[in-house]
Amino acid sequence: MPFSFIYDANTQTAWPIAQVTPGSPPGGPSPDAPESQQPRLVAGPPFRIILDIHFTAPPPPEQPDARKAASYVAQLERADAELRARMARLGMGSIGGFGDDQDALLGLDIDVG
Repeated sequence: MPFSFIYDANTQTAWPIAQVTPGSPPGGPSPDAPESQQPRLVAGPPFRIILDIHFTAPPPPEQPDARKAASYVAQLERADAELRARMARLGMGSIGGFGDDQDALLGLDIDVG
């Protein structure tokens, strides 16, 4: 049963309001139905609603940090070295070198030193 409610922001209390038609067939009463079968609004027991909505500006975008970038690259290089060592121990093939000729083909100038 859908319902609306009346809300008091000072007390954070709401009262449900539903339209009820006593003794009515599905689809509602006929227009010539007696007064006792006409739709009525009924208030239910009050309940609490706490609406805590804050509208603020989004946080500023994260600025590039050279130390974080260097740490990330160092971790990638360490993971690459560990992966290559594991593959060599297991006798698996090579996965190519970091910054192989693909970088030259793409015209990228990468300094890995």
